[in-house]
Amino acid sequence: MKNTILTGASIVALIAAAPASAQQVQTSDIWQNGEDNSATVSQQGNENLSDVDQDGDDNFVEVTQTENPVGSTPFNTPSNESIIDQDGDNSRARVEQNNDNPGGQSNIANITQVSSYDPADTDADSTVPSGYANNARVIQNGSDNQSTMVQDDSAGGITGAAAYNSQEGTGHRSTINQDYTGVNGVEFDPASRVDVIQSGTNNISDVDQSRQANSLIVTQSASNNFSDVDQYRQGNTGTVLQSGSDNDSNLFQDQFNDATVSQTGDGNDSNLIQDTSNFASITQSGNGNGSLVTQGEGLAPPSPTDVGRDNSATVIQSGDGNTSAIDQRRDSTALVTQSGGSNISDIQQIGGAGSDNSAIVEQLGSADVSNILQDGANQFANVLQNGSSEYSSIMQNGDGNSALVDQSGSNNESYIDQNGTGNAATVTQTGTSDYSSVAQNGTGNTATVTQGN
Repeated sequence: MKNTILTGASIVALIAAAPASAQQVQTSDIWQNGEDNSATVSQQGNENLSDVDQDGDDNFVEVTQTENPVGSTPFNTPSNESIIDQDGDNSRARVEQNNDNPGGQSNIANITQVSSYDPADTDADSTVPSGYANNARVIQNGSDNQSTMVQDDSAGGITGAAAYNSQEGTGHRSTINQDYTGVNGVEFDPASRVDVIQSGTNNISDVDQSRQANSLIVTQSASNNFSDVDQYRQGNTGTVLQSGSDNDSNLFQDQFNDATVSQTGDGNDSNLIQDTSNFASITQSGNGNGSLVTQGEGLAPPSPTDVGRDNSATVIQSGDGNTSAIDQRRDSTALVTQSGGSNISDIQQIGGAGSDNSAIVEQLGSADVSNILQDGANQFANVLQNGSSEYSSIMQNGDGNSALVDQSGSNNESYIDQNGTGNAATVTQTGTSDYSSVAQNGTGNTATVTQGN
């Protein structure tokens, strides 16, 4: 059954004879049951409300709500509000809202899509066409935008969902939740996908994806920023770019992981916790800085075939407040470059399962500090700090060992303690309060310390 409903022109006709004060309120309520339904809603006015419910496969909704007529009086209620509920496979929904009402929230959009794929039904009509089981898009332009999208498969499915959100104007809030469990571990094709783009002032974004081959992009441009991503189980990827202002960002991913966070200046902070296969890169490019990366073990319990936790992490902060802590378990590697400022860095990599370990820290001047502890396997560590209040301590404990520290002038100190097998150490400090202590216990030992003054 195909049912197409257009609303907008008919409503305008109905209100044409009404008094001027009534012309600013438009309400549309549509309910459709069956397959291949289509609804198009177009509203212009001061207070627009659209509610569309569709039950069945292959349904489509498009809602357009536009700004106040010239010279009309703003209401202290949402200028545009759109609610869409779709239950069935291959649902598509698009909302475009354009309103700048200074008296209240300009735009509110809520889309809920539930896929009801039945793996026991082998009929050709029950399979989802190529593309996503559900697809939702929200475009908002106004002074206070809010968008919520919920996408879910009620019976397990074979394809993921796509959610796209673009918000322009000043106040923003976006929440997206995708929960697609899949069938018997079969990987989605295509995978679930989220894109969020926010531009302007009070950005916020919150994404939660659960199960199967996730993917994500969040872009927020200048001002108060914040982003929270939680992906849990299977493919994961990520990418959050915030581009200036008060920044923040939390990302937690579980299973195959990958992630990039770039904040490009101002308040900065970033926490990134990944478990299983891991890689991470955080670039903050100046100002408040922060950053904590924890990758591997102690989060969700691994499956019997889980052999991940390959770790790697790169943090480059490029000046100002600096701090960084990386804690990786298993195969490890880490690089931290902070490029001047109040510096501190702490890397622990606590061994396990064939750990190759490795760690490089370069801070290039100012309050400096660095601790590295690696614990077991083919460790190596390298610290260069380049002047001022410096301090460094490296402890490595058992197997490949090696350590180099070069500090270059001021209140220097350095301790290296290595404990067994390959050993070697080199410390060069070049001037002022110098002090060094090296203790290496058993097998290859070697040590060189040069201090300066």
